[in-house]
Amino acid sequence: MLLLSLLTVIGSKGESITQIQAQSGCRIQIAPDPPPGQTVQERHVSLNGTKDSIAKAKELINKCITEAGHAANAGMGGDAAG
Repeated sequence: MLLLSLLTVIGSKGESITQIQAQSGCRIQIAPDPPPGQTVQERHVSLNGTKDSIAKAKELINKCITEAGHAANAGMGGDAAG
């Protein structure tokens, strides 16, 4: 997952990811930060749960990223309606 998208999914103080886990019943694990001095553009994200809970988590994650993109576009004069 791209870092910018990942930050959106995690949310402030982990609120978004906690909410997604609670709503979906899926455990979401994110790969740890790279060692100092290394930069990465993507991080590995694991979804653990039933087939239905994983599908729900994916749906909520995609919704979160899409909504954040629309909010960013609106803030820069873009068309938030899509």
